[in-house]
Amino acid sequence: MKIFFTLFAGFWFFACSSNDGLPKYKAPVVDDAGIISDGQEKGLSKLIDELKENTGVELAILTVASLEGEPIGKYTERVFKKWSPGSKDRQDGILIVVAKEEKFVRIETGLGLQRIVRRQNTEWIVNYEISPEFKEGRYYQGLEKAVKSLGVLIIAEKDKIGQM
Repeated sequence: MKIFFTLFAGFWFFACSSNDGLPKYKAPVVDDAGIISDGQEKGLSKLIDELKENTGVELAILTVASLEGEPIGKYTERVFKKWSPGSKDRQDGILIVVAKEEKFVRIETGLGLQRIVRRQNTEWIVNYEISPEFKEGRYYQGLEKAVKSLGVLIIAEKDKIGQM
């Protein structure tokens, strides 16, 4: 019986383990690239928590050292699908992915936010708020500006959250 349980447990672990090469969701900010300090990570998490309290929207940030050749769009979509930020009913999650080596940033939104946070908004945030700060090595400041700008957009049209 003991052998059966051990074999069953091993099979279950193997069947449930993920070998997709994607980071696990541990907190609203997952800094695998090591580009911000612990204090800065806490500061971003506080802003993200405030956004969730005020709107219900879940935002996550992931930094990685490298995409290892994978296009940023595909990588971000895979992480978004795995992490599933936001409410399942409202599909109101946001994911910011930063690839340090490639110098790429992408903001992905759930369907329930696409009437509020449009493609031109995310492009503007990346090009005019995040990128200038990142070019100066100020990663925290760029991410902080992004979270605040997304918050302003969402709060201004809070009544549209979840409308697809």
